[in-house]
Amino acid sequence: VTLIRAGAIAGFDAAATIVSTTPEAFPEAHRRAATARPAAILVSAGRVAIAGEPNVICGFAGDRPPRVIDLPDRLVMPGFINAHAHLELTSIGPQPYGGDFVGWVAMLREHWPGEAFAKSPDPEWFAAAAARGAEQSRAAGVQAIGDITRFDAVAEARRAGGLDGVSF
Repeated sequence: VTLIRAGAIAGFDAAATIVSTTPEAFPEAHRRAATARPAAILVSAGRVAIAGEPNVICGFAGDRPPRVIDLPDRLVMPGFINAHAHLELTSIGPQPYGGDFVGWVAMLREHWPGEAFAKSPDPEWFAAAAARGAEQSRAAGVQAIGDITRFDAVAEARRAGGLDGVSF
């Protein structure tokens, strides 16, 4: 059992996965989104058991003292869900979008290595890109992702990167 004491919490239920941010990263969220301030979250067996005001939550910790994590200057909230992603495109970096699908495909062909797009794609190159995308997603607070891919190696990179979700 773990007790997380936070400066504020937002949007928790029993299915939540926890991420936290600093006030500097999301100042508006810290000011407006909090549902309890200060706050506590009791985690049991890897799941949120209860969340709310510390004086209420601490009574649910049970007989054994819980492991305590103090985050007094943090807003703690559930992990984000990215419902549509292409982790394997991480390696081409941010690109402008011209507004049409044909232009987007042309941009992909220009930036992917060699003949990877059309003829003989290298699943390991795409898996390495997906691993970087999974790492960046986790750093941004994403917990689950719907990833569109062509390769099983990319789906494995998503799972190995700690992202729940589906690859299709």
